[in-house]
Amino acid sequence: MPEFNTHLIAGALTGTAVGAWGFFHQQIGPVHAGAVAVLGTLGSLLPDLDSDSGKPLALLFQMISVLLPVLLYPYIFHGRGHDVPLLLCYYAGAYLLINYTVMPLVKRATRHRGMMHSLPFALVSGEGAFLLLLPSGQMTAVYGGLSVMAGCLIHLILDELASITQRSSGGAMKLKSPHLIGTLFVYGLLVVMGVAVAARLFPTVRPFLRSLPPF
Repeated sequence: MPEFNTHLIAGALTGTAVGAWGFFHQQIGPVHAGAVAVLGTLGSLLPDLDSDSGKPLALLFQMISVLLPVLLYPYIFHGRGHDVPLLLCYYAGAYLLINYTVMPLVKRATRHRGMMHSLPFALVSGEGAFLLLLPSGQMTAVYGGLSVMAGCLIHLILDELASITQRSSGGAMKLKSPHLIGTLFVYGLLVVMGVAVAARLFPTVRPFLRSLPPF
């Protein structure tokens, strides 16, 4: 399988490409384009949440423990001031919770190359990024979601190509896993989050749909 650094570099390039596309088309600003690049990098590592190896998983959770609290901040502290002691407690608590509670639970609940190495999980990751980024603007949310999803897909493609080269069984570009509960859980998230994404995007696409000629 490709090394951690290979996925990291591929994700950084993918995220940068998506952010640059949005910036040069004047749909997002330079700072938001940089954030999109960061999210693409993170997306390329997300399938390794089910990794059993220590260092890649630890580095991934280090990134998540920094980025996820930032994305959740507008939802948790909506309308509140930037009180420094509050922020210290919030970020320190989130870091400890993610690294010392969530990570062990994820390691115990997942199996390597399970549903996190699948196309539905890539879609779920993109949907989640879109919903978390909505407070920063809809176009930023769209590009951020696309960047995370593209990063996940790049990871799966690299794993699949490596499997073909090594003449192994592959299975990264899959739609289900042998574990029914994990498969149903990911598809449940896909549907629920898909409905939430559609509800936010529909007001934007509704005028376009009305302009289409009747069939």
